[in-house]
Amino acid sequence: MLNKIKKLKNMPREEIFFRFQEKALELYEMIRHISGRDLLDEKKWAEDICGLTYDSNFKQKLFERFVNTKADFFFTESYEKTKRCKLIKEKLEWKDWISEADDILKGNIVSLGCQMKIPSGKSWHLDPVKGKPWPEKFYKQAENAGDMKACDIKYVWEISRHQYLVVLAKAFRLTGDEKYAEKIFTILQNWIAANPYHSGVNWSSSLELAVRMISWIWALFFCKDSKFLTPDICALVLKSIYEHGRHISNHLSYYSSPYNHLTGEAAALYLTGALFPVFKESKTWKKTGWDMLEDNVEKQFHEDGMCVEQALFYHHFTLGFYLQALLLKRLHGENVSESMLNRLEKALEFSMHASRPDSRMPMIGDIDNARSLYFSGKHSWDFRGFTGIGAILFQRPDFKYISGESAEEIYWLFTDKEIHDFLMTKETRPAELSKAFYKSGYFIFRDSWTDESNYLCFDCGETACGLSEDDIPSAAHGHADALSFQLSAFGSPILTDGGFYTYSGEEEWHRYFRQEEAHNTIRCGNKRQAVYGGRFKWKQVKNPVLTSWNLSEYLEIAAGRIDYDARAFHQREVVYIKNYFWLINDLVNTEDDDNISCFFHFDPDAEIIIDEINQQITACNGDKGLIIKYFKQALIKSRKGEISPGGGWTAWGYGMKKPSYCIEMIMDAKQERIFSPLLMIPWKKSRDGISFQDYDLSQTDFSAKIFIKGNEFLVSRSDESGISVLMNGEHIS
Repeated sequence: MLNKIKKLKNMPREEIFFRFQEKALELYEMIRHISGRDLLDEKKWAEDICGLTYDSNFKQKLFERFVNTKADFFFTESYEKTKRCKLIKEKLEWKDWISEADDILKGNIVSLGCQMKIPSGKSWHLDPVKGKPWPEKFYKQAENAGDMKACDIKYVWEISRHQYLVVLAKAFRLTGDEKYAEKIFTILQNWIAANPYHSGVNWSSSLELAVRMISWIWALFFCKDSKFLTPDICALVLKSIYEHGRHISNHLSYYSSPYNHLTGEAAALYLTGALFPVFKESKTWKKTGWDMLEDNVEKQFHEDGMCVEQALFYHHFTLGFYLQALLLKRLHGENVSESMLNRLEKALEFSMHASRPDSRMPMIGDIDNARSLYFSGKHSWDFRGFTGIGAILFQRPDFKYISGESAEEIYWLFTDKEIHDFLMTKETRPAELSKAFYKSGYFIFRDSWTDESNYLCFDCGETACGLSEDDIPSAAHGHADALSFQLSAFGSPILTDGGFYTYSGEEEWHRYFRQEEAHNTIRCGNKRQAVYGGRFKWKQVKNPVLTSWNLSEYLEIAAGRIDYDARAFHQREVVYIKNYFWLINDLVNTEDDDNISCFFHFDPDAEIIIDEINQQITACNGDKGLIIKYFKQALIKSRKGEISPGGGWTAWGYGMKKPSYCIEMIMDAKQERIFSPLLMIPWKKSRDGISFQDYDLSQTDFSAKIFIKGNEFLVSRSDESGISVLMNGEHIS
């Protein structure tokens, strides 16, 4: 309560007024819901909303308006169906979609890593993990039901996002088999009957409604020519879509969740307004949705392209909403502003540069498996479809180099000519290798654009936009991961992030994956980069500052520093001797009794060997690996798959975790200042030819001699002269 009062005192008047209006509207809606006056009767729906005469032909007229839309009205109508399906069958692994669709026909889906059954009737309100039903009350009462606090609402929401309907719809599109369309409309009828307007938790989040609406839109347009899309079913679904749009327009997340939530809601409003002109509010929704997207694009993405939430899954979630709306507007022959196009191109450039050599993204920030463009199969960290869209939209051959020609999204979203031009375009490698993203604070090292390149992503960015240094908790999807890094050796991921597990599950697991211990960074005693303020929330945030970024022919350096107070700080310097090895220098100033813990999280497929005598850790992932040589005396703790959250786990998706090695290197802070250098040497097929000889380590000075495949390196670092590297006796820079 005290935190809420503090937050209220800091709110601008406009936000207080908006939130007051929101609460008043919810009360009004609850009174109408309890009295049964919020249900839309058929006559009012026909005449007041659709502008049609309410008679025996009303549903037929509505049906005809939907199915007889002009060419290029939606993506599925912008190309010749038979020709496109043939191309998809030539280019993509489409039979996997059919297998998945056949599983869905049997009622089986995979949701948030769990095998589940598609609900029916009242089970749409059932928590599929705990087996406990959410109350079928007014949506706010249902969401806040005290006896449901142990349940994670994400699971019941996820099933009602209906994104698996898109899988069925694609199967119908490609095969023409009516059984897939029949299943879609059976599910829709069942859901609508079990979830009357404003009844139950499936109406409690505007974003959930937005994602569900978009799923329905794709399913409807894919199945427009199905015999199971009757006038009765069409009217039923369109009426529910209208109710979804009405709720979203009344409950936009301007202040409560102004990032990916607001973007998803705006995109859904725009799509609904543009695609269903029969609704009386369509023009308003279309304009409101687009204006919000336009006005907020520079608030959603930094000028360097990364999303302000500092979470790469949400980066693509937000980006997918924007791209979908933009492409529809473009299909309708309407202009898109240069400012929006420029910012979205930057967002795609960030995705291109952040991608690892194995084509997956580094795990940064929260994850909830959300996809705004529900293509390209099951959950993964592979977002190449987005750069494929960008390759066509912005005519970027370097984007095509990343996406290849197997990105499913492009074959559903573009015209025949655009696809033809894309396939004829010769891809080119991106011009830059290592790249700085100053505003968001990410610094990417790589030595090539092949699938066997060495790669490191260094995080020197803020925890997330909108957080503060005071004691007032604020929600954010960013983690306490400042000065962490992720590393691939010869294309194989070795050091990765701990990831993220759940929002509403056991709190110790939720908390662990957001704090320093789950990232490749340092915990400075009891000091924190950000203080945990409850689920989603941070307070007393300390953000790092960049102290150096320098690229030369053979040497690349990034360095950052985070200050905990007037005395304590952590400074990390990342030095890449191109094509050979990394030097990581950590300098920590702390209280005399603080222990320093340096964490390393290894890919779940990696194996490790710890040699404490020679102060060396060897990791391998297949025939590629990394040697980590440490010079500071430390206690080494290795954990994998233990019961506790910190027991060695990688949470690669929501509710999904795998055992993986976590090493904690503990240095006893008997002195005020600790300097700990680390050498990290990638190897391929064999570790032979890599050795270490003389080294010297003082309080802040260091030198070491390394032999790598017949080359001798002398590396030194001092406060006075900085970094020096000799290769076979010659200075390199």
